[in-house]
Amino acid sequence: MKAIILSILIFIGIESEAQEQFTCLEWNTGVAYIDDIDGYFPGGSYLIGTTYITKSNLVLDAQIGLAFPTLVTGKVGVGVKGENAIITAGIRPYPSHAYLQLQWLPENKNHSFIFSFEESAYSMTGNDDWYGPSAFSIRFATVGYRWNLGSKFGRK
Repeated sequence: MKAIILSILIFIGIESEAQEQFTCLEWNTGVAYIDDIDGYFPGGSYLIGTTYITKSNLVLDAQIGLAFPTLVTGKVGVGVKGENAIITAGIRPYPSHAYLQLQWLPENKNHSFIFSFEESAYSMTGNDDWYGPSAFSIRFATVGYRWNLGSKFGRK
């Protein structure tokens, strides 16, 4: 996992200096399929993070924060920015999941809407060692809202 994160950071560093860089707060709510209860369980998170967008529209997105029911969470991903959307793929170290995320960017606004789908390391590998780190979930889907607190480059 350290190698993946290091590779992402080196790639972004080589790519170019960020065209946009902003700090954000993000609120998410969703539902996870939990293997032990053979059903769904609600959850949520409140995160703070940073987004870097290069001149060629490559994106590095990282957040850390509080979550229910796991208490803490974080995620790091890379993606591409289109005209009004960002598509990101990444990892969530805890609970250990891989994710695909769509971020819709309303024009000339300082907020966005987030939709994500995540699959656990446990379900992808079938290895019982990942069961606890995946917080006993198989997969989950979330919707969220992100506020941009400030941009180094004046994004509105």
